[in-house]
Amino acid sequence: MGIRKNKLFKKIFYTLILILLIGTIIFFRNEIKNIIYNKKLTKNNNSSKPKVIDRTNGEKQVLTTKKITKKEKKEYTVSNPKNPRYFSLEKLGIRKARVLSVGLKSNGEIGVPANIYDVAWYNRSNRQGDNQVIFLDGHSGGVNQTGIFKKLPNIGTGDIITLERGDSLISKYKIIENRKIYLDNFSSQQMSELFIPKDNKETVVIVTCTGKWLKDRKTYDQRVIVRAILQ
Repeated sequence: MGIRKNKLFKKIFYTLILILLIGTIIFFRNEIKNIIYNKKLTKNNNSSKPKVIDRTNGEKQVLTTKKITKKEKKEYTVSNPKNPRYFSLEKLGIRKARVLSVGLKSNGEIGVPANIYDVAWYNRSNRQGDNQVIFLDGHSGGVNQTGIFKKLPNIGTGDIITLERGDSLISKYKIIENRKIYLDNFSSQQMSELFIPKDNKETVVIVTCTGKWLKDRKTYDQRVIVRAILQ
């Protein structure tokens, strides 16, 4: 009887050891898979992470200063009916400016519109109704030109931004923040923080240039950052 008990005990013991060994192998295999996956995910995220809008290095863009006619505005359409189509900021006299979809340039910066009277929507940000961040940019102009956002630094909190989608859905956003930051102090971390909704509400973010014109860098020395939340 004692010998049978010992054999049974050994059988149970070795079975438990085998189960533990198999479990350990499975655990470490899954951990290795997770590490490899996270590395790939980090690499992909970093490659698509937007940089501060500098416009002084990388791709050069030829800007158009042609005024947009009423007919061109009326006939303007977007490829996706949920994309923003028109931008308005009545306080600055901006009524139904065209909103163009842009992505990242080869140097990692967010694209800008070719025409200084258009607004750009970063198509890796969100749309109306997503309850996230809608990222917009545009031109203040050049040395002798006035772009759509030239007077953006003068806008006050409480003023209203209106976006209209391709399917005619209209959303209104109240401006809660308007600040300036020197380009050289505008870090990638600060740029990333702009993609976090303000007060957990759908947020419109606008970034444009202002300040002193830097002839050697062909850009302004400051950026204006405006944030507005859905009403």
